[in-house]
Amino acid sequence: MKPLIIIAIAVGCSVVAMIGVLAIFQQVENSEIQKENDARQEYLRDLDLAEMYRIQYLDISYNSCLTKPPPSSVVDAAGGLAEVERILAYVEKMKSTVENLEQKMELLQEKYRNDDFFVLEKANCPYEKEWAEAYSLLQQFEREQNP
Repeated sequence: MKPLIIIAIAVGCSVVAMIGVLAIFQQVENSEIQKENDARQEYLRDLDLAEMYRIQYLDISYNSCLTKPPPSSVVDAAGGLAEVERILAYVEKMKSTVENLEQKMELLQEKYRNDDFFVLEKANCPYEKEWAEAYSLLQQFEREQNP
C-alpha cells in the first residue's frame, strides 16, 4: 500500500503543479489582453481628440473665408472692405488657437505615423480661386505702377 500512497501523492502534486502553471499562463494572457485594451482605449481617445481638433480647425478656416466674390467696381470694393477687415481681425484673433491645434495634431501624427486621420484640413472657400486671381492681378498692377 505504500507505493500506492506515493503514486497518489505524486499525481496530486503533478495536478497541483499543472494547475499552477495554467493559472500563470492565464494571468499572462489576461495581462496582455488588458494592455491591448488600454492601447485601444488610448487610440479611441486620441481619435476623439483629433476629430475635435479637425472640427475646430475647419470651423476657424471656414470663418476665415471671404464669402462674396471679388468686387467688380470701386463701389463694391468699398462695401467689401468691412468684411475683409472683419476676417483679418478674426484671423489675427484665432492665430494662437490655430497654432495650438496644429501643434496638438502634430503630436498625434508623430504618435500614429501611418494613420491618415490625424491631419488638419482647411475649408474650401467658395470664392478662393477668384480672390487668388484678383490678388494676382493686383500685384501685377502694382508692379506696373512701381517699376
